[in-house]
Amino acid sequence: KEFTPDGKLLREITLNLDMPNPQHAVQLTTGQFVLCHGLSSDPVHRVCIVGADGRPIHAYGGPKGAGPGQLDTPQHLAVDKDGFILVADSHNRRVLLLSPTLSYVTEVVSRDQFEEDSGPWWVLLNVDGNRLFVADGNTRVSVFSL
Repeated sequence: KEFTPDGKLLREITLNLDMPNPQHAVQLTTGQFVLCHGLSSDPVHRVCIVGADGRPIHAYGGPKGAGPGQLDTPQHLAVDKDGFILVADSHNRRVLLLSPTLSYVTEVVSRDQFEEDSGPWWVLLNVDGNRLFVADGNTRVSVFSL
């Protein structure tokens, strides 16, 4: 659902059934949306770019896992000025950088930078300062220079 700042519903986009439990969505400058979905019990964990019809245009991820091309509970997203997407891959305890078409670029924050029992839950990008703020499940915020 998309709302105005004062709470009026602008529109509702119905997602495909293969995108259960969306966790976070960001509207892109193209008018499309990037969203992440997948809870621990879901078989598919992905980041998708969807059109106004709710159908995926690009996707990254698939079956839950920690290998190449896999995510485990993607929790939150941030988008930079060039359309690159940062993904808080919570249960894999890492933050990934994906291209505007959702190709893997790099791991921006690795699992060894988080405590053993906590991964990233939220990400915020300060574009002007080239800083990434990452909040974890233990109420800690870390700041990384990009």
